[in-house]
Amino acid sequence: MLLLVAGVAVASAAAGVLGERWWRARASPLLPPDIGAIRRRIDVRVAAHEAGHAALAWTSPFTVRVAEVTIAARGEAGGLTIYHASCDPHAATGPRGIGALWYTTAINLGGIAGELLTHDKVRSGHSAPDLREARAHAERIVALGGAAACPWPATDEPRLDVAAMFVDRPPQEVERVLSASYARARSVLLRDRARFDALVALLLARETVVEREMEQALGPRQRLRV
Repeated sequence: MLLLVAGVAVASAAAGVLGERWWRARASPLLPPDIGAIRRRIDVRVAAHEAGHAALAWTSPFTVRVAEVTIAARGEAGGLTIYHASCDPHAATGPRGIGALWYTTAINLGGIAGELLTHDKVRSGHSAPDLREARAHAERIVALGGAAACPWPATDEPRLDVAAMFVDRPPQEVERVLSASYARARSVLLRDRARFDALVALLLARETVVEREMEQALGPRQRLRV
């Protein structure tokens, strides 16, 4: 879900957000209260989604530096998580190898995990690019023979049927990688729920949070416990 722009990797536009852009436009204070309430609910969802991506990247044991997280609409995107190009997990210059691919898949699914911590269901249009990239990374893991090399211990977290979110269900091995990656993303966010909530609140207050400000919510960046 990322594009390389001016030295940073930018999350690509999520399909179907034109309506959200209209509601979320920072319009006149004369807007009716119900429109303001709708806009606020959308902001909370987008903040939870982007905070999920950012928190998973922040705790990755690989060099994945988040440059900026925003819930401000840019182009067609309702929100963006922006990485430094030199260590973008999705770019050619990013971390390589099966282990890095596993963590990148979890980062891809962190947005969905974040949404499902705060909402009953995921907005499919906003998550479509994440699912495409997660599947591509999972297929790469399987192709490299790394499907059995999951770097995380088993978790008791309920496993979302990620494969059911695709029009064409992925093969079983790919499905297992996606399921394990989502379970990891959810368990990390639940383990540090207070920090995740703090980042969501910071995004709602400031709209855009840069790398140095993320420490206010997430604390100093450290290696993930595995």
